[in-house]
Amino acid sequence: MRLSLSRLIHYLLVGAAIGSVDLIPGVSGGTLAFVFGLWERLLESLAILTAAFRKIIIFRFSDAKEELVRLDWLLVLPVGLGVLTALILGASLIGTLLDSHKELVRSFFFGLVLGALPLPFRRIEKWNMLHAFLFILGFCTSFLLSSIPPQEAFQPPWYFVFLGASVSICATILPGLSGSFVLLLLGLYEPFIDGIRDRNLLVLSMFILGSWFGLNLFVGRVRWLLHNHRDSVLSGLLGMMLGGLRVLWPWQSESGELIQSAGFNNLLTGLLCIFFGLMAALVINRFTISAQH
Repeated sequence: MRLSLSRLIHYLLVGAAIGSVDLIPGVSGGTLAFVFGLWERLLESLAILTAAFRKIIIFRFSDAKEELVRLDWLLVLPVGLGVLTALILGASLIGTLLDSHKELVRSFFFGLVLGALPLPFRRIEKWNMLHAFLFILGFCTSFLLSSIPPQEAFQPPWYFVFLGASVSICATILPGLSGSFVLLLLGLYEPFIDGIRDRNLLVLSMFILGSWFGLNLFVGRVRWLLHNHRDSVLSGLLGMMLGGLRVLWPWQSESGELIQSAGFNNLLTGLLCIFFGLMAALVINRFTISAQH
């Protein structure tokens, strides 16, 4: 399959967007992969990668090679490059912005996700009562989870970092759940950001190992459900994605309660950032439509 320029730009933009939002406590990279049409293909690629790494560990190199040959490299490489670039370059910037302009950051990503919503609705072939129920259940579950107050940051032991990464990577994969918000709930978000900033090898290695462990447990099961109950899975995930927007509401108290904006100027700047997020979503939507033709 030939990789056109528009498709390459699309994959790079989506990868950069996924990497960026994974640093924001509120929306998962899986959400953007889902709304921009790459989630199922990326899930397949993750399943192949985890299977290949398992076979490398037990020295079955020829079997691992067979798995890697099946990998969609034309998707994985540009998306992975976009994700890594955003994570490396964005950790310090986004961490600083969250410290000083939290409302504006949430406003932008609220607009980004909101502007991408029309795309995933088209992927459910047929709605029925079960799908509507799963949609509502997903919405309520994600909304309630995103209402839980975050925990205070602390210096976590290595095993807690490992377990937290295992759980957060599962949330990152699922549209509607935020891996970074799970880290925030566990008090691990700041240690993760500081680990990237300071190149803390112990913290980073525990995050990598924990993420790999979580992927091995989780990806295959989600893949099976998707193959056998596609519309049911997608309707539930769509509800989770919409419910997860609650944590991106720009105006919140420190405990996560929804509040009103602090004056007209504050409201105006928030709305402008939402508008810029909507425009960014439209740009990526344009490349999404071009890449699908």
